[in-house]
Amino acid sequence: MNKDYYKIIGVPKTASPDEIKKAYRKKAKECHPDKNQGDKASEDTFKGLVEAYETLSDPQKRAYYDRGGSQRHRGNVNMSDLDYMFRGGHPGNPFNMNNRSSKVHLNPDIRLSCRVKLSDAIVGKEVKVSFDRNISCPDCKGAGEHIDESSICQECNGQGFIMPIQNQNTIFRFTCPKCSGSGKGSTVCSKCKGLSYSVEKCNMIIDVPAGLAPMSKLKVANKGNEIYFKGGSIIGDVYVAVDFSSHEAGVVLKGGNLHMDVNISLDNVLQEDEVDIDILGCKSIKLKLDSNNPSGHIYSLKDDSFPGFYFVKVLFELPLNDISDKQRTKLANILREIYGEPNKKFKPLSS
Repeated sequence: MNKDYYKIIGVPKTASPDEIKKAYRKKAKECHPDKNQGDKASEDTFKGLVEAYETLSDPQKRAYYDRGGSQRHRGNVNMSDLDYMFRGGHPGNPFNMNNRSSKVHLNPDIRLSCRVKLSDAIVGKEVKVSFDRNISCPDCKGAGEHIDESSICQECNGQGFIMPIQNQNTIFRFTCPKCSGSGKGSTVCSKCKGLSYSVEKCNMIIDVPAGLAPMSKLKVANKGNEIYFKGGSIIGDVYVAVDFSSHEAGVVLKGGNLHMDVNISLDNVLQEDEVDIDILGCKSIKLKLDSNNPSGHIYSLKDDSFPGFYFVKVLFELPLNDISDKQRTKLANILREIYGEPNKKFKPLSS
């Protein structure tokens, strides 16, 4: 059974990213190993809290989790990563001030999610998304500081780690948050004032193609974060997870095809009329009826505007207008004159 990450962090499912972050940081301070040395229960609680935040702080992971997907933490939790998360970010966060090793964790790609209606996915739609794009400082190359090789870090006295914690037979040594394990001293970058990056507000139009499956990922190249890696500048991509309900007003998207049931008057069927099927108000398809097909027959239709098929189950119904007993008897006699006396003994239909 999946863990209730919202309950672990202590927020409702409607919580905003800021509310999730605030609640996470408050709980993290309470159960952080620094304050509960030797307490295995607090350590486990902290690990579970980090796992929950890693999922809910990522829009794509959160959307997948909300749909019922399993988002289990992969592998063992690294205590240095936990400490890194507590002091400024979470694994995969491309920018974290006062963390010189952030260049190792750089993620140039941006992941977003958006929700559309099923009708939008059927016919396709242009959707506007807004996001923040991070640009690394060109002076310090995203480090937020300049390393001074001739000095040592005053926080850890050049050791690269601080606050060793002993728990039973295991010793955890936390990476120094000031020098990130290098043991070297540094000076704050004067250009970015130690922030390491600048934020650019972006609006972008993405094209949702017709027939897209739920939770499909669309890629927009070279619109992601601009970072420095191995001495060079890299511009990442933007990935947008597009989600929508596969059921809406009697129309079901399944296996790339649209399925629907319609009631059609018996006189339309007898006349073998060509009728229009309105699909969620976004499009209309024509269906030529065949009186030789029984009620419940499924018609398979295709056109150029949708990549899949339309499967339409046609059920017969009598005309909606009220008729008198005399007219009802007359109609029954006409049908019996044409088709013969009806059978009055029936068996259940086999599957």
